[in-house]
Amino acid sequence: MEEVKILCRSERGRFGRRIAALTALACLVSGHGAFAASIAVDVGHYLARPGVISARGVPEFEYNRTLAIEIAQALEQARHRARLIGEDGMANDLGRRAPRANGMDLLISVHHDSVQPRFISTWEFEGMEHKYSDRFPGFSLFVSRVNPQVERSLHCASAIGAALRRAGFAPSRYHADPVLGENRPFADEENGVHYFDNLAVLRTASIPALLFEAGVVVHRDEELRMRDPAVRARIASSVVEAVASCIGKNSSNRATE
Repeated sequence: MEEVKILCRSERGRFGRRIAALTALACLVSGHGAFAASIAVDVGHYLARPGVISARGVPEFEYNRTLAIEIAQALEQARHRARLIGEDGMANDLGRRAPRANGMDLLISVHHDSVQPRFISTWEFEGMEHKYSDRFPGFSLFVSRVNPQVERSLHCASAIGAALRRAGFAPSRYHADPVLGENRPFADEENGVHYFDNLAVLRTASIPALLFEAGVVVHRDEELRMRDPAVRARIASSVVEAVASCIGKNSSNRATE
């Protein structure tokens, strides 16, 4: 029986105290009987390349790690098994991430979003100039048609999108618009799911896999929402709700409300 694989030590950075508290609590979590499902939760990016820098100067990796830990914790509390991948910030070989999820029912890669450079402006925060764009808030989900279990991947991505909408979150349409420079076709427009075939962590996975952009952290208001523990708890609860509906031997239909 496996436990959540979280480093049982204090973490540094702007979210250090909260991550340390979550880590200490998660390290106490262990299984009690059979698990309902086994979920791998991948922390997007890594310390050497931490992703987009938010509107207030925080690397995306810090947001990804905080939310991924809370999702894993919520899954464990719901009697699922959760395996964190990349939480130490050292997993710089993206091709080696997906194999660490082998044997699990689903891989969720947790990220936070940005926009194309031409939509970026600058502002001053705490005496420093930062980049931002307040044009395109919302969550997005991605699946790869190269993944050998694309139908189950899509089913779970749709279930997460539907649960997030029920919790009051809105999907972004930004990534599907060719005029905006993204042109990622919708796989499930209503629930904010796109096809993105060449994402490494999705196309190299042998199990159902999806990438989750929880919010746009270059958007000044949305960054503040992503910092709110209550908002993150609603996101984590939505993922747990979706897992309960999409993981199963015969799960193959797109989520609907």
